[in-house]
Amino acid sequence: MPKVGSVPCKPDMRRRYRTIGLVAAIVFVLDQLTKLWIQQAIPVWEKG
Repeated sequence: MPKVGSVPCKPDMRRRYRTIGLVAAIVFVLDQLTKLWIQQAIPVWEKG
């Protein structure tokens, strides 16, 4: 039985946290790029 509330000092836990951080960073960047793209694309749609 694994202890509940143990310190996450295992390598697999650290790797999991790093993966979550990477995914969060990628999602954040994609969100910002999408907002910028929409801001630039809307005037083109209105002209056309």
